[in-house]
Amino acid sequence: MSNKSRYTGNVSVFFLLKTQFENVGDALINKALLAEISRRAETFVDVTLCPDHFVKNLNVRTESNPKLHLKTGILPLFFAMVHKRLAGDKTYFVLPPGGSAGEKSRLSYLFNLAYNCYLALLKALGVELVSVGVSYDDMGPRFARIVRGRARLVGHHYVRDDLSAKTLNGLAAKFAGLVPDLAFTLPFDFNRLFQARSAPLRIAFSFRTDKEYVGREKVLRLVEQVMQSLPQISIVFVSQVQRDSEFMRLLYERFKNVKKNVSFEETAFSLKNATDVYRDCDYIFSNRLHALLLASSTGVIPIAMLSDGRDNKIRGVFDDVKLNRNVFNLDKDDFELSWLETTHVSEISRASIVDKKQCIDDVFDRIFLSQRQ
Repeated sequence: MSNKSRYTGNVSVFFLLKTQFENVGDALINKALLAEISRRAETFVDVTLCPDHFVKNLNVRTESNPKLHLKTGILPLFFAMVHKRLAGDKTYFVLPPGGSAGEKSRLSYLFNLAYNCYLALLKALGVELVSVGVSYDDMGPRFARIVRGRARLVGHHYVRDDLSAKTLNGLAAKFAGLVPDLAFTLPFDFNRLFQARSAPLRIAFSFRTDKEYVGREKVLRLVEQVMQSLPQISIVFVSQVQRDSEFMRLLYERFKNVKKNVSFEETAFSLKNATDVYRDCDYIFSNRLHALLLASSTGVIPIAMLSDGRDNKIRGVFDDVKLNRNVFNLDKDDFELSWLETTHVSEISRASIVDKKQCIDDVFDRIFLSQRQ
């Protein structure tokens, strides 16, 4: 069936949800993706692979959204796509957002080759393939071959940052353009975000240390210097991804007897819990993009503590929304924190964030609405 076959005017979108289920950031962007799609088209999402807590994070309420339908099983999802296509619907299959980097094992490489063949079959049947919000970084030769082949199949391929675009250009892999991080669809509390802060302050720390260049001693030194400079603060160590929990808990154990008002929050399995924790804070120090964006959406002032010459995707996002003055070097031996109580988010950032949301709307309209008859 060709892509030019009969189209009735109905649009059906299918989505197989597969991601890091112990990561609140992934819950955030997948929830945003589903919301954007189901506002525009009949949407069928397969949650077979999802644990219960992740489905709860998505807040998928089919009774309040008649365009959103849950499916169970890869084969039923495939046959439903074929049925809709034969009925004349404009039919889409959406690939999950997230990050792509590193290398694939031989077994994973073979699995991904098979998946590319599956996508090729869908395309041959007239199903249009969509990938929105994926980021790409350095990858090994096996993974690069997979990405290059998949890019030839995906007709609507939008990456989320300039570094991803540069990576794909280096692979000669095609893509349609850029789309801002889907976290910018969050309802930002601008009124609180622009407020000046005064003591006593509550500060959140949420750090990943699974990268070799992020030494735990650097984060420990940062916490110590913040506590020395601002003795009246209260602190919450937040784990937003399960693999961050061990170190965040270690920091809590290290400081709980040194200072009052120190707590630890495990939020890797609950987007609502993470949001509630951040809402009570004034600042967040983090090297995780979605911790910074989720917290700032609740009115928390984000402070990106990044390794020298690394974390360029976060730098790029902060530059784009005019928050480059809120980016600092985690590798410094000494932190001068007198600036903290005067650090804020400007009205310029509001306009930039609103522009990001409009850009996301434009991309989804272009994909799902522009060809309707």
